[in-house]
Amino acid sequence: MDDSYSYVSYFKDRTLAFILDYFFAILCVFFAQQFLFNILLGVLVLEESRAELISVVITSIIVPIAYFTLFEGFAGTTPGKKFYTLVVIHENEAQWEEESDKILLIQAFIRSLPKIRIELVLLDLIIGNILKFPSLQRLSDRLSKTVVIKGPDPQLARGEQKTMIAFRRIFTLIALFFVSIGLINFYVGIF
Repeated sequence: MDDSYSYVSYFKDRTLAFILDYFFAILCVFFAQQFLFNILLGVLVLEESRAELISVVITSIIVPIAYFTLFEGFAGTTPGKKFYTLVVIHENEAQWEEESDKILLIQAFIRSLPKIRIELVLLDLIIGNILKFPSLQRLSDRLSKTVVIKGPDPQLARGEQKTMIAFRRIFTLIALFFVSIGLINFYVGIF
């Protein structure tokens, strides 16, 4: 594989897209946790503390993996990546040409494994950086033989482009704020 991808997305776009996706995944975890908690409490008649523990453990592992795997496997992108016009393709493809360039579900699953925890994503990125993988690939990108590229950008007038960039920044800052609050709340709750 060529070490100089001219078409690979910028690190900033990938990071901002991940922040948005993490925000959406946390929302999905929250709703799935409430749903599963009610099922465990009402249908299986478990005690409240046990139902809460089981629902938190199951949803915090399964939902983020399912979120990223299903979106990337079926659509080739996630809502956050779509917002920043990024797509995931096979590493041997030169560019996104059509829907058939989407990655396989198993590739999406391998890419999604570290996304259970944000610490694992950082470790995945650091390992990729230490091993000098091309194009800012994470270890899971390399193992799944995928790469994230800049997709086709809709043609916008110059004024609309500036508006879209400002909207992306504001929306991402709001998502970052809520992700930060969620992470702080999670870690404070542990101690």
